[in-house]
Amino acid sequence: MRVLIFTHGRSGGKSLLDWISQEKRFYVYHEPYLKDEQILRGVMNDDNIVVKTFPNYLSQYEINTEEFFKSFDKVICHIRENRLDVAISTARGFELNDKEDFNWHHTYKVDNTWILENESKIDDVLDQFSPTYETIINLKVECLRTTYDGIFENKNDISKLLDYLEIKKPIHLDRLDKKHRLRNGDIGHTGYTVNKSII
Repeated sequence: MRVLIFTHGRSGGKSLLDWISQEKRFYVYHEPYLKDEQILRGVMNDDNIVVKTFPNYLSQYEINTEEFFKSFDKVICHIRENRLDVAISTARGFELNDKEDFNWHHTYKVDNTWILENESKIDDVLDQFSPTYETIINLKVECLRTTYDGIFENKNDISKLLDYLEIKKPIHLDRLDKKHRLRNGDIGHTGYTVNKSII
């Protein structure tokens, strides 16, 4: 089985990617550099993989979206409905990105003071993010549609994911617990990836 997660940044997509890789024992292609011919070949042809990518990556690498989607058995179109939270998280990440020890998948702190002081940066990110979001929600492809809230908050999308991915006895649902949230969280992500050699 080949699984694609088509999403945007700060959507919980990395946790979703890690969870699928654990449950299915699939190799991960996390935001792969599709200009590299070897990586592109693997993404387009390998079996037992889960790929997470963004709309702008496909256009940036001049990948035909329709052909790309057709190469997967299962496609998950995933969004975070609260665009403001996406913008806050992204703006804070851009600010922290210059620090030597910063990692986009580690926890970080944001308070109301920071949000008020950075309203213009957050608004800029909202404007930049809008086309990506619109691309995902207006996509005319057969896919399972999930949201951040449906997975990490109210859990309504979990049963849909289990059915869609043919996971009968999940053992790693802890990966989808909001305790792993990055913003003002304590745990964040730990290395939940599968080494290709064990597949």
